Amino acid sequence: LNNHCKQLFEGSWSYEVKGQKVLVERTLKKTIEHIGKYSFEYDNIWINDCEYNIIFRKTTRPPYTLQKPGEVILVNIMQIDNERMRYKTLYKGNEAPGEMVRVNQADKSL
Repeated sequence: LNNHCKQLFEGSWSYEVKGQKVLVERTLKKTIEHIGKYSFEYDNIWINDCEYNIIFRKTTRPPYTLQKPGEVILVNIMQIDNERMRYKTLYKGNEAPGEMVRVNQADKSL
């Protein structure tokens, strides 16, 4: 297990949801996800080095009802390095695995 999750956390990442690429910009305090022309903003609240809550704040996508501002998703980072992050999320009692890959600056236009 990697205990240096926070050191590798910041930067640009991407994952796919339903065949659509999601670009994720992260600092230790904020997460902004870009899906198509819309963005979704979250606050990151760290529990320990590899576990944090993301709290949904706002989106540019109208009308959006999947999450309400203030809702919390628990993220547990299982494995992280300079290329990929494997994690599980817990949201409304449902646990789901996920994986993100690091995006190089040159690939951001994808």
